[in-house]
Amino acid sequence: MDALSMYFTVVVKKLKNLFSIDKLMLEGGGFLNGSFLNEGLIDELSLILVPIADGASNSAFGSKEALFREVMQQYISTYGQVSESFSDTRMTSKAAIEQGLRRSARMQTEESHPLGCLLVLSAVNCSPEQKHIREMLANEREKVRSWIKGCIERAVSNGELPDSADIQMLATLFHTFLQGISTQARDGVPYEKIDAAITQLMSIWDAQSAKPVV
Repeated sequence: MDALSMYFTVVVKKLKNLFSIDKLMLEGGGFLNGSFLNEGLIDELSLILVPIADGASNSAFGSKEALFREVMQQYISTYGQVSESFSDTRMTSKAAIEQGLRRSARMQTEESHPLGCLLVLSAVNCSPEQKHIREMLANEREKVRSWIKGCIERAVSNGELPDSADIQMLATLFHTFLQGISTQARDGVPYEKIDAAITQLMSIWDAQSAKPVV
């Protein structure tokens, strides 16, 4: 870590401690944006792709798309780790899905960073010309859906859920709810209400797993 990068970290801390500033908007060039990114100080990226030549950003990142890709990977390796619960085979399948949903709801409603999920909300503003960006985001969301589906398949194979369980339906149900947390969080719905909704959602799992009375 060089002295200048350390300086940006100190600046952010002083702004918080001295002036209670929680959020900043960067309007600098590639060097400033890159320095903040390398220090893990960027939580949200607003990306506009236009047909212009911007030597500053291209020299730092190669392209605006490369900048967005790097921010996305940074997000996945930090805040996005809450989704890894869905692929945790150390827990029961129900516990893995429930923990993944609750951890995601907690993360997305924390006010220490922009509300919602970058992988969901970034796709909303993509123009038709940015199809490759939408596909890149969709691939990351599909990865999480495959974890949820795998979790449900494991539940059927180990007897947590009956063989008659509709795996595709349940995967769609839980993944749709997970993505919906983003708009709820961005609209200001508090964690407690989303958490209560998760409790009701998991009752569907209980109903699926209940053995019929003979």
